[in-house]
Amino acid sequence: MENVVGGIETDRMYGYKFLVEKFTHKYLSKITICNSFQAYKFFTSNGFSAVNMVVMPSAIQMSEHNPQRTYVEKEDVSLVTVGRFVKAKDYFTWIDAVVLAKKSFSKLKATIIGYGELEDEIRSYIKNKGMENSIKIIDGSNINVRDALQQHDIYLCTSIREGTSNTVLEAVESGLPVVATDVGDNARIIGHGISGYVCKVKDVAALAECIVDLGEKKNLRIDF
Repeated sequence: MENVVGGIETDRMYGYKFLVEKFTHKYLSKITICNSFQAYKFFTSNGFSAVNMVVMPSAIQMSEHNPQRTYVEKEDVSLVTVGRFVKAKDYFTWIDAVVLAKKSFSKLKATIIGYGELEDEIRSYIKNKGMENSIKIIDGSNINVRDALQQHDIYLCTSIREGTSNTVLEAVESGLPVVATDVGDNARIIGHGISGYVCKVKDVAALAECIVDLGEKKNLRIDF
């Protein structure tokens, strides 16, 4: 037990997974590391020992040089997200928010960079929404994320669970204004109304409103 360290990479957990994690924390591990302050708050409020929990946020390698983003006038405003195609990322809400935003802001283009088990479902959902010409999917299994982010104007994260999101960190470090759901430590990374917007989980209307606001206001994007 002296050398056993546990780890939690999400901000909350339920059901049998929670029970297994709690048993491990109590009887098998000396320390449990969680990668977000929100996780620490959730688990210590649900029976985990605060003394035996440590927060060690995820981190990214900062760019050696991080010049100011240059904004070139172009016809469209591009929105992007990066992540695995799993339920926790809630790409269906992401797509719904883009669909709604585009009704008010026709210049919006969107890109999903990623890969995973839900790719076929996500592609079908995009097709059913008639958004094949507005939303494209790029295989993210072998791509330089920072280079990709630099090609876009806004980052959108619609996750329903997170710890400390590496991709949100990378988006902020790349100079992108971020619209994200209030999960994990997103609200610590993003200054609401300063470097982006933080919305409730699955709030399609609020997410779309923030997208439109940033899409229509180039100077606001630059300020953020």
